[in-house]
Amino acid sequence: MSNYKNMQFTNTMDGFKAWNRAFPHLMNSDIKARSYYKKESYYLELNKVQISSMSNEPFLGCSLRGYNEEDKDFSTMFTQDEQKQIITDYFAERVRKFCIKHGCQVRY
Repeated sequence: MSNYKNMQFTNTMDGFKAWNRAFPHLMNSDIKARSYYKKESYYLELNKVQISSMSNEPFLGCSLRGYNEEDKDFSTMFTQDEQKQIITDYFAERVRKFCIKHGCQVRY
């Protein structure tokens, strides 16, 4: 097991959503909207993040993960450059539509 809760997850969208519920973001209370996507072996969570104690301007947060078959969880992470390339290649239109719908700014 690679996660500290010793939990296993299936390599499905439901498994990815369960993983996100089991390991919530540190800014979870600042997430105002979220959507989940899968393309090939990549799983993406998009978040509209709005921090009222700061500028209160909504921005895009995302979590890109890959499924680790050996550990049965979503522990595969990517470098920032890999994330940009994967999101550009596989999820660009979904990101654009999410940002339009939720009034988010992309900062990268």
